[in-house]
Amino acid sequence: MDYNEWRQTIIQILQNCFNQLNQRNEQSEINLNKYLNEPSTIKWIIQLLNEINNEFIETQLSIILRRKISKEWNCFNEEQQMFIIETIFPLICLKDNLIVKNQLIEVVKLLYSKQYYQHQINWLFQNKNKYEVSILFILKSLFKLYQFTPQTNNYSLFNLFIQFNNDFINSLYVNSMTQQYILSILCSVTYLQINTSIEPLLKQWLMNILNILNSPIITIKTLYYCFRFINHIMGGYEYYQFQKEFPDFIINQMNSLIQFGCSILQKNPSNRICFEILYFFTKAVKIDCSYNFMLNNCSFLLSSILPLLCFNDEDLTIFKNDEILFLQREDDRKYGAVDAYSSSNKFFTQFCSYNKSVQIVVSELLKFINDKSFKGKEGCCVVFHFINGSIQNKYKESLEIIINNVIKPLLFSNNPIQLYYGVLLFEDYYSKQLIRYSNKEELFKNNECKLFLTRLFELIHFPSLIISQHIISALQFIIKILPLNDIEILYNRIIQLLQYPSYQVINSLLSIYLHYPQFKSSSSIVVNKLSLFSLELCSLHQGFLMESNPNLDLISDILTLLYSTLEALEKFLIYCTDLSSVLSLIESILTKYISLLSDISEQILSLIKLTLKLTNQSHHLSLIIQQFLFENPLDLSILLLPSIGFICQYSTTDLDSHLLLRYIQNSLQGYYNDDFLLTSITFTLKQLLISSIIHSSQILPTILALIPQCDDYLAHCLKTTIFVSIIFQPQNTLDLFDSLNSFQFLINMLKHYSTLKNDFYTTKILVLTLITLIDTPSPLDQASLLQLLIPFLQSLYFYRNTYSQAVISISEEDDDNESPQCEEEPIPMLIDLNDNVILSQLIQKLLSKNAPILQTLTSEQMIFLKRILHL
Repeated sequence: MDYNEWRQTIIQILQNCFNQLNQRNEQSEINLNKYLNEPSTIKWIIQLLNEINNEFIETQLSIILRRKISKEWNCFNEEQQMFIIETIFPLICLKDNLIVKNQLIEVVKLLYSKQYYQHQINWLFQNKNKYEVSILFILKSLFKLYQFTPQTNNYSLFNLFIQFNNDFINSLYVNSMTQQYILSILCSVTYLQINTSIEPLLKQWLMNILNILNSPIITIKTLYYCFRFINHIMGGYEYYQFQKEFPDFIINQMNSLIQFGCSILQKNPSNRICFEILYFFTKAVKIDCSYNFMLNNCSFLLSSILPLLCFNDEDLTIFKNDEILFLQREDDRKYGAVDAYSSSNKFFTQFCSYNKSVQIVVSELLKFINDKSFKGKEGCCVVFHFINGSIQNKYKESLEIIINNVIKPLLFSNNPIQLYYGVLLFEDYYSKQLIRYSNKEELFKNNECKLFLTRLFELIHFPSLIISQHIISALQFIIKILPLNDIEILYNRIIQLLQYPSYQVINSLLSIYLHYPQFKSSSSIVVNKLSLFSLELCSLHQGFLMESNPNLDLISDILTLLYSTLEALEKFLIYCTDLSSVLSLIESILTKYISLLSDISEQILSLIKLTLKLTNQSHHLSLIIQQFLFENPLDLSILLLPSIGFICQYSTTDLDSHLLLRYIQNSLQGYYNDDFLLTSITFTLKQLLISSIIHSSQILPTILALIPQCDDYLAHCLKTTIFVSIIFQPQNTLDLFDSLNSFQFLINMLKHYSTLKNDFYTTKILVLTLITLIDTPSPLDQASLLQLLIPFLQSLYFYRNTYSQAVISISEEDDDNESPQCEEEPIPMLIDLNDNVILSQLIQKLLSKNAPILQTLTSEQMIFLKRILHL
């Protein structure tokens, strides 16, 4: 087929593939795939993209090109690869369709993540005048690609920047688009570090950016990039170094920029711009002249920021109609979202880390909160929340004023928003003061305490989940001294709040169980509620996921809530005797809500492990889990494979050895190069070998074939599995090595471990392996095995004496000969084996026979053996 025929066919197929409603035509797609496998497909797609001017068809072609190059790059010959490399930049410059440009730029990222092509980069600079905006678009993507790795493949990001600087220094004022691309490049170059070779250039760019900020017309994106670049420069130096390198900027520009930033904040800009401006303020605090300027203009500064911290319309809607989402947002803000709230928190925390600024800020906040005309009063409460630590450490004399003039009026208000801030600030400023009371008599003797606690227990019945959550959090420190009738009120409200099991709610409930054991008897109610709520969340998640246009943010929120609910459920299982609701939950997830498992497998494994430990349900669980393993795709079912290992610790009666063997073999062959999954597989396989559900002769040939294909850590997992099979199935395993003529391979493995620093767990396995080999008839030289054993025994003895039999990896000095750290969970039966007793029995046996191998030991080695065995 020639190009013209192919061109006509492809255009026709693409036009038929999707109608205006974007409904797929399966037959057309089959035909399309057939024509995309022509030897010259890549060349023809690029040629067609150069020729065609149909928005729909060129978009489809660009998507096809990206996917094909991404999947088949390593299969292309050198000529095909060079054709793509040489044509991709001109093609991007030719196209105006932004979707096409973005698809093609993904190809550029793929190519330049593998290698740097200087000749093609030169083409960009040579054609700058012809395609300036498109070339800046390409350069922006390249700089962004390399911003995390300034030095790649003999290429320096900073060398490219010098080349860029020479050609584009005057393009900053051409138009807003070139301006934004150039500023984005500047932000990428300064993202990680400041290189000394470009310092003079950055000073020049900084002055240009200040000129832009002073211009009468400036776009929102340009404003964002300007402050981001300034923040990167300030963050790229230690503060004293920054002041040394940029003295003119600090003296002449910093205060003006702070004032300019405040004027922008007063216009209520986007979260991203608020974040960058407030981040700039945070950096400026450490510069003396800027700090003093902020102090002197604190009222103006606060009046610019406080309104940003008030509830907006969306916040109000969520507060009233979706309390769980509101609480989730509160939690998210603790981890620093890119918004005005989080960046203000960082700024005020930094600003108020100095005594003088705390006093001025508190004074100004009290003025604003009492000013009836000021519309940012909620913002005052938020800042009091931010700086409560600084006030309590540096300005304690203001606490009484804040409690009486701010917290008390809010707490006794009838307005839900004011009540919310009242409870929040009570939690910040007053709850920890309650710890000083040792009993309820002292607590209620204080009239102020009595007044506040009475009000809190009135409010706990308030139909607000949000307010109740914060009340419980505020009271968690005094649960042990509260009267029993108050505890009953608190307990009943906590049970109702389990629909959002926050850490404060869970900790309060655990504290009640600790100090008032009589409440444990009703723990089944807690477990049942959490189990049922988890099921509801699973159902919601699946329902929203199956919608034609699923709301991914909502699905993510449901998943976050499910995590916390399952984690809470784990904590209360130990108090509950009836776990039928938990079993029902596990069964439902493994049958109805399988799609969730990739996200919650760790939580489900923990529930299975605890349920097995606390109940006699291994029969029921083993049937459910095996059915799940054998009936679902391997890539999904393998996530729960460790649960078979847990079952082995309690009962092996219901395990199907034939199907499990086949499953393990398939798993090993499919995932021998996956760290996480191979660790799971070998953990389970060791349990199955220990329990003799699988015989070593059935599985070791597969393991021996895989070891040469694995890296150190993966090979380590497989080798320790061989050692476990020797310990628990010695004759069967040694017979297999004999039949394969592989004894030398076994000895080489053991000798290799003798050259490494092994952790406690690995050392114990090696000791038990060598003891077993010495005690089991085989062609192996017992004297050599005993000589190998002694150093491992010495290491084990050292660990025991130094770390009290810790089963964790011992972290010593870095060493190239350190063995791979096995991250799988230690096998209980291995840990429980008393190697001292086993070794003692072996030595006694050898002594009784006057075995010749004992004569190979030196007197020091014999003394060591007798000492550790107390012989």
